[in-house]
Amino acid sequence: MSDGMTLVQHEDGTFGAYDDTYDIAIHCKSKEEQERAIKHLKSTCWIPVSDMPNCCGYPVLLTVENKFGQRGVCKAFTNYMKEGKQLFYTNEKEFCSELTSIKLSESWKPIAWMPLPE
Repeated sequence: MSDGMTLVQHEDGTFGAYDDTYDIAIHCKSKEEQERAIKHLKSTCWIPVSDMPNCCGYPVLLTVENKFGQRGVCKAFTNYMKEGKQLFYTNEKEFCSELTSIKLSESWKPIAWMPLPE
């Protein structure tokens, strides 16, 4: 990414050239542009369900996984925790426990969530 060489100290105390092969840089022309870029990056991050606050009625996008490792994304609503487990409800019938239910099926394990995009 640059013409110069950057040295880094390794955990064993030795020094070596820094490898920037897989680095990504975002150049912004102003503080406002930088803040918009940071806001956008944060808005596209999936958050582990284990880091979700206990809240009710909050609309989210939810990543779910079944026992075969297949994943899906659905719009869901949070419900209060029950027995230490965050509960979710969705109107997307393929992820529901029954066709007449809105409770997320036990077959689909919630993995990560993010706020609904604007």
